[in-house]
Amino acid sequence: MLNTRLQGLLVLLFVSRGIREHFAAAFVLNAAGRNERSLRLRGTHRTVPTMKVLCVGAAGVDFLARVAAYPEPDDKIRTESLSIEGGGNAGNTCTALSRLGVKCGIITCVGDDSNGQTILNELREDGIDTSLVLTYPGVPSPFTYVIVDEAAKTRTCIHTPCPKEMGANDVADDMFRRDAGIRWVHSDARQPAAACRLAELAKEAGVTISLDAEKDREGLPELLALADVLFTNSRYPKQFAPSSSPSSSPNAPVDSSFLHGMRHLSAKCPTRRLVCSTLGERGAVMLMPCPFHPSLHVDGPSPLRSHVPVKLRYATVTTDEIALVDWCDEPPAVDALSGEGCHAAVHCSAWPIDESEIVDTTGAGDAFIGGVIFGLLRGWCVERVLVWGGLIAHEKLKHQGARSGLPRLDNEKLAELLGQFGRAK
Repeated sequence: MLNTRLQGLLVLLFVSRGIREHFAAAFVLNAAGRNERSLRLRGTHRTVPTMKVLCVGAAGVDFLARVAAYPEPDDKIRTESLSIEGGGNAGNTCTALSRLGVKCGIITCVGDDSNGQTILNELREDGIDTSLVLTYPGVPSPFTYVIVDEAAKTRTCIHTPCPKEMGANDVADDMFRRDAGIRWVHSDARQPAAACRLAELAKEAGVTISLDAEKDREGLPELLALADVLFTNSRYPKQFAPSSSPSSSPNAPVDSSFLHGMRHLSAKCPTRRLVCSTLGERGAVMLMPCPFHPSLHVDGPSPLRSHVPVKLRYATVTTDEIALVDWCDEPPAVDALSGEGCHAAVHCSAWPIDESEIVDTTGAGDAFIGGVIFGLLRGWCVERVLVWGGLIAHEKLKHQGARSGLPRLDNEKLAELLGQFGRAK
């Protein structure tokens, strides 16, 4: 009932405000001055400019309704405000990267409706290449109702996917041999057949593959087996946590059981380098398998400690699941990370923010992922990557929707942090 009523309200507002007409402009791709390569997709030739990151997965329209408090069953309530903007995990992460100056493209599918035009127009306005997006005639584009609860500072998503999905044959076999400059492929685990094929080709070409695994989905095991970098949340690793793991001390930033759940999830990624879990208001934690991963800063105290308002803590996670994981303020010694099956963990607290500043958490995880990929592409150490990703998410929280608050490099806080990184060398 709530879904039906909310749908009616949002559609009415959508039409009455003339937004449908506003976004009905025809697709125009201005490729002037771009270095383009010919790619084959679904048997047709398309051109795509050189790009550094290619995202595959969901891109849609979000209808965001702010309410004073989440309604009870059979309630009739009014929205405090309504906004309409692009959404979808892959689309959000791609936008975050593009606003940070990374050349990006996206593979997804839309319908030939006004929502589809909205999706494409907004991506293009952010400089994202959409030449590999498939438009299916006669089908609706994906959209999501997002109920933003002002009292609880939470959001509830009701998603309607596109009824058609891309297949493996929709990905060109020569995607990476055409020298499009792609260094990184990111998947949000949607469009599984196309994502798996793209990841297989990326693996053959030596391109880094990252995966956002929020929950079990079709095709996820195959994608996990190909991922180099795995992103997940505060819930999914729990289903892999052993029952024998002890609870951690109240002061531990991450529970021992959760870390072992991350370790077991990591084992499903044979080529994994990093596993990162976002923890909401508790920040994020990165897990790295040993032999020791060179991206971890271990040559003395972290150079970030005196420059940023977050706390970094370290732990060593062994295969002993009944042992309590101890956290410390300094990186572990290299010889402590030499045990078989051993993992190094780094936790970064969230950037401090007053509760009154938090407008909407929608897309905060996607913003964080974009920040982390940006840092890894630059070759930063894990500490800097976590701090930077946390700041991108922090800035997004101050705005409604997944994308309106995504910062650019000229953002005052981002510019200041980049300067501190330089001074900390």
